[in-house]
Amino acid sequence: MRSYLFFIFLFGFSQHLLAESINYDSLLIVAQSTDDRDVFRSIEETIRSEENEYSLPAAIELIVYCSSRTKVLNYEFLHGEFKFQESTIHVYHGNIGAGMKMAQEALTIFSKYHTLEAARSYKTMGSMTAGLGDYKTALEYLKKADLICERFKDAPRYAYMR
Repeated sequence: MRSYLFFIFLFGFSQHLLAESINYDSLLIVAQSTDDRDVFRSIEETIRSEENEYSLPAAIELIVYCSSRTKVLNYEFLHGEFKFQESTIHVYHGNIGAGMKMAQEALTIFSKYHTLEAARSYKTMGSMTAGLGDYKTALEYLKKADLICERFKDAPRYAYMR
């Protein structure tokens, strides 16, 4: 019952946040007080649905915490989602090497589940690689992303990935 009430609170809270902007400090408090997979899923979806401020220390702290915590809790797929967010943080701050490493970690997880998120990882890795001047490898990554997208073209989330 307590978990159910907490989830209802989080859902209402996340709807309020989406109406304004993300309060990363509050979400961190929520994340630190639960082991509930659905709560972490809601946090990840909230972060992903907004234009993220990857320069904000509170946003970085939340994403890094959730990545670490979901790994400890063995929520593998969610860990991959947060690892992907960490990759974006590193790229935003100019650390392409660390960003690429984390995108590859996320890709490894997503590939195990045969999901469309693997295409998102390949597209991101392709962009990073092209930015470094390795156009051949970038093209290989983008072709892999296209092959995955082709398999999911009728899936509801396909529009999000395009």
